Amino acid sequence: MKRAMPGGCRCSISFVGLTYHCGMADRASDARINLRPLRLRAMMTQEELALKAGLGTRTIRDIETGKVRPQPRTLRLLIEALNLDEDDRALLTGASDQPAAASRNVPPVTLPSGTTVFTGRSELLTRLDESFDEASCRLTVLTGVGGIGKTMLALHWGHRSGDQFPGGQIYIDLRGFSSSGAVMEPAEAARQLLGSMGVEPPRIPADTDALFTFYRSVIGSECRLLVLDNARDAAQVRPLLPNSSQVHTVVISRNQLIGLAASHGAKIIEIGAFDRAESSAFLERQLGKARLAAEPASVERILTACAGLPLALAIIGAKASTRPDHALSAIADELEAARLDALAVDEASVDLRAVFSWSYRELDAATARTFRLLGLHPGPAMSVSAVAGLAGISASHARTYLGRLCRVNLLSEPAPGRYVLHDLLRAYAAELATSEESAEERRRAVLRMTDHYVLTSRDAALRLNPSRRTLAPPPPTSIEPEHIEDSAAAVAWFRAEYQSIRLIAEHAAAAGLHAHTCHLAWNLRDFLHQQGHWRFMASIHAAALQAAETLDDRAMTAYAHRNIGVALTRLRQFDAAETHLLESLALSRELGDHEGTGTTEVYLASLAEAAGRFDAALEHARSALRSAGNERGKAMAFNALAWTSILVGAYADAVEYGRQALEIWEQAGSKAGTANILANIGRAHHGLDRLDEALEYLRRSLAVTVELGSRYLEAEVLAMIGDVHHDGDRPDEARESWRAAEAIYRALGHPEAERLSAKLTPA
Repeated sequence: MKRAMPGGCRCSISFVGLTYHCGMADRASDARINLRPLRLRAMMTQEELALKAGLGTRTIRDIETGKVRPQPRTLRLLIEALNLDEDDRALLTGASDQPAAASRNVPPVTLPSGTTVFTGRSELLTRLDESFDEASCRLTVLTGVGGIGKTMLALHWGHRSGDQFPGGQIYIDLRGFSSSGAVMEPAEAARQLLGSMGVEPPRIPADTDALFTFYRSVIGSECRLLVLDNARDAAQVRPLLPNSSQVHTVVISRNQLIGLAASHGAKIIEIGAFDRAESSAFLERQLGKARLAAEPASVERILTACAGLPLALAIIGAKASTRPDHALSAIADELEAARLDALAVDEASVDLRAVFSWSYRELDAATARTFRLLGLHPGPAMSVSAVAGLAGISASHARTYLGRLCRVNLLSEPAPGRYVLHDLLRAYAAELATSEESAEERRRAVLRMTDHYVLTSRDAALRLNPSRRTLAPPPPTSIEPEHIEDSAAAVAWFRAEYQSIRLIAEHAAAAGLHAHTCHLAWNLRDFLHQQGHWRFMASIHAAALQAAETLDDRAMTAYAHRNIGVALTRLRQFDAAETHLLESLALSRELGDHEGTGTTEVYLASLAEAAGRFDAALEHARSALRSAGNERGKAMAFNALAWTSILVGAYADAVEYGRQALEIWEQAGSKAGTANILANIGRAHHGLDRLDEALEYLRRSLAVTVELGSRYLEAEVLAMIGDVHHDGDRPDEARESWRAAEAIYRALGHPEAERLSAKLTPA
């Protein structure tokens, strides 16, 4: 007989389940049965039974919880109300002979107390609620790295949801990851769980098969919550899973236990780090609002160092609370100086290094080595190819080892093929690399990683601009670069790896990898220019300038000067920009480099235009055309002439120069050149008041620009389209284009955003 219970539980009351719950193999051998199973079998609530028996609801509740022994008169009333037969009467009357503290009849609750500073996690709590409400899902796996707060979340949810489990809440630590290293066997876990449910040891079968059969019968007899904490793997968990729909099981593990999703339909919930607001709230609960408000800058430093790991925040909060007179700035200093040392405590269960080590020591040798070397990668995310280069292994092996690290939550894969190492795990991996890898092996690993980024960024640069002149081949290496299919893939790769490349370029310069530094600057140039990353463009070419001078590479020196000048022009540092461009011009002429000379003249024209010296800009553009050593140089010169002609109002000349440049760029297949000159032709037609022609060219430019992924030029073209619409008396279309341009400029941190904002603000 079944009765629907709150939250979707189904209570199935059978004679077998009843006797097992009471720890009896034979009902005649023990009369310690409470009232509740008989009431549930009759499909009655406590209130309904009290009304029918003429008793108080509290009396029914006290009898069921074992607080009181039923008196003879009360028993007679209950027997009549429940319409019990002789056998059931014997069961019930036997209860009156037992001591009042018959605790076995009280639903077992072995769930440990939760933390008093629990905060946040509202989305995860909702997901747990939803998993319980789903009739088809009775198994949920909480997975995540050690210290992420899996158990804390499960306990908080379990206590909050206690009324949903009238049969009790049972908890066990399976010791899958612990300082002792003694993993609990499933049979031992089953015996402990049976004990938690009131089963005496003599009643528990010795035979393993009989044990698990008995265990499942007992645990499945009530609507319960079962929490299996610290599980090692699916094999440890499977024998302990109830086969009753009444029991909701939550498994907690550092491993993902994907096998349980396949075999038992488990719902797997990944537990990630706290966001900034949750981290701040957690620390506030420990230290108080006033203390945090007194040192907001130090609090931000602490939050950054703890990187959203609840255990780290708990350790710091505990240390700070025991030192109320210490400034938080001192704790922040300690964290930044030696992060893992600052988080060390005497107790292994909450010491961060120890917690991480329990997962690390379970890795095979090859996967463990890969994990250690990941600590040498400076970027926020890594690809399979980057890790293969770093470790000096094949991509297939790298993929295998990364998968293993993800399964034990020492690594995450937030997007396909992109792997992220938590900051504190990175610090732990770096410590291991220092202690377990020789200095020479670490040096070789970093060199292999740098080779990977040099080779792949070179291929990506040539996909972006196939007509670029190339440098001498990069340093010889056995590393295979990542495959870049086309220009769109090149832009995607540069965007994904931008932060990593910045850090690797800085390392290469600091480590004296001069050739690598020069190649990285050359490879990144077009992407940085297209995306408007002017400051980094200036800094990486400044590093390349020092490297080139050390190598006595005069051509690279001229190239570096030129691109520093381009970046500084965009940053409106005109005097410094001119100094670098003139250095580049002089070197290019000395080297007989006609293309370099012409290109530098083009950039001097851009500088003069930006500084408001239009006549000088036109002269530099004409000089660029005279100096052009090839078709590409001519196209750049024609483009510069078109632009400077626009500035002096010679719009018809600008259209003609633009058409000549466009023909060369299209024949060369240069999308970047094509996009730029189409925009200038559009500008020129706008100046001639040919608005339809202007829109046609600007829209063509925009299409190529979007394909290129050049955000800076995209913003420029959108702003121009808005201007044309405005002059064509189409205010709605104008505002739409200006808004789109403003959004891009703001994302780039460009001051042009303020000018557009003024246009969009009503006078």
